[in-house]
This record gives sequence, C-alpha cells and structure tokens, in this order.
Amino acid sequence: MTTVTSSRPSPTHLPPSGQASPSWRRTVILAVLVAVLLAVGVLGTRLILHHTDAAAESNVAAGVAVAQAGDSGPALTPAAPQIESTWGIRISGIQVAAARGLVLMRYQVLDEGLSGKLHVADNSGVPELYSEDADGSVTTVAMGHNHYYGNGLVLGRTFVIIYGNAGGLLKAGDHVTVRMPDGLELNHVLVQT
Repeated sequence: MTTVTSSRPSPTHLPPSGQASPSWRRTVILAVLVAVLLAVGVLGTRLILHHTDAAAESNVAAGVAVAQAGDSGPALTPAAPQIESTWGIRISGIQVAAARGLVLMRYQVLDEGLSGKLHVADNSGVPELYSEDADGSVTTVAMGHNHYYGNGLVLGRTFVIIYGNAGGLLKAGDHVTVRMPDGLELNHVLVQT
C-alpha cells in the first residue's frame, strides 16, 4: 500500500505568503506596548525622585522647615536646632500606622556624618518616644530603621524609624517627646495619621 504525502501544509494553517498571522501581530504589538509603558514608568519615577531629592537638598541648604501644616500654617513638628546640629537630622514627623500598632518617626538628613550616629548595631543610637498624653509611658524599642534608598544616608533625604506601639498607646492628636540617646529632647511633637 502506498501512502501519498503532500509537501505542502494545509492552507488553513498558514497565512498568505509574506503576511504574519493576526495572533502573532497582536503578541508583538502587546510586547512593544508593555515595553513602552515600562520605560515611561521607570523614567517617570526617576524624574520624580530626582526632582524630590533636588527640592529636599535645596530646602536643607535654605534651612526651610520640612513638616508644615500648609504654606502659611504653623509647623506640625517643632524645630530642634540643638538636635539638628548635634545629630545631623531634622525630625519631620511622627505618625501612627497599621491600626495604631506601629509608630513611624520620619527624619531628614542634614549632615551625613553626624546622622550616622543613629546607626549603631544594637539600636542604642535610636531616639526614644515618650507619650505626653499618657503619663510619660514609653513606646517599645525601635523595630526597624528603614532606608528607601540603597545608598545610605544622603543629604536632604527623609528616612523612617519604625517603633512598636504596644496597646495602641499613641494615637493621632497625641503629643510625644523625642529623646535622643544623649538626652537632647524635642517636645510637643503632634502625632499624625
């Protein structure tokens, strides 16, 4: 018995010569679109971060307060010139987060060398937070020290120290005292959400 095979594939499986199939074209178009959107997103993010860093550095150079209620409103975080000159940081805010289970202390780097004192392996360089509205109770020891940038402390950038808020001790509207390891204090810092 002889079997006859055709060397030509069935015309239903191939597009007309010289043309790509519609599903192949869609795949290529989708891949190009995703690549373009990704590139725009990366470039946009880099531009925003560059603009934010440049603005922060100019604020530091000009001595502008970081945390303000508005353009003309009072500062939400009091100034602490002695902490700024000794520790190289400006405390820019205290916030409660995670259903009041965490407290975030934000600070801006004013002097990269001095601010390095915060980074002691045993957390002994991290400030303590005391509630002014709950009989001076202390929040738990710092849980973490988060840098959003991988290249360390950089002039003008803002960083976060994370504290536990045992029993939800601090809440929005409370006031805290930030006590540095050397005893310097920043009093009456408003806790925000």
